[in-house]
Amino acid sequence: MDPIDVRADSTFTQALRCVQFRVPQPYGFKAPGFVLALGVRYGMIAMAAAYHLLITADDDEEGAIMEMIDCWPRLVEDSVKWDLSTRLPFAIDSSVPSFIGRIAELPLRAYLPLYRRLCPLYQSLDLVGHSLAHEHRSMIFEGWPWLKRRVASNLFENTWRESAEFALHFFDRRQADLEEVSEIALIGE
Repeated sequence: MDPIDVRADSTFTQALRCVQFRVPQPYGFKAPGFVLALGVRYGMIAMAAAYHLLITADDDEEGAIMEMIDCWPRLVEDSVKWDLSTRLPFAIDSSVPSFIGRIAELPLRAYLPLYRRLCPLYQSLDLVGHSLAHEHRSMIFEGWPWLKRRVASNLFENTWRESAEFALHFFDRRQADLEEVSEIALIGE
């Protein structure tokens, strides 16, 4: 078996590729709502990556996994800056990749205590999705008329649920040791 740092690096690299192939649809969101949706997608895929690594690691390897988790915001920032910046529906300034990285860290940090309580991945994704949607309503609603906020809320819920589904499929592919390729995203999970 590969050392944990090699497996962690490979798993988180595959997580970045997974999101690059599955950028959320803008659905009428203004830039803050879309940035939140993208950050949540990165975070939920990272939750699946962390879960895969934690359940396959030895007890003494957990520290190396936590170090890689600490690097996740910077990895996301680089991914957005170098791989996604030209594909996003909004022009972004230099601070946005860092902001998306910080958002992507939120689901991952919320997940770790749930993992310690033996919460299954699918339930953790659901709990984290609901929590983030509730805590960041102002970003979701920005630019939407007051009477359309329910629509915005429903669209964002559909987006994070789609991210949770992608995360579960990503976990299954990690368990099967399958590479992330764009064809999987094109033909469906």
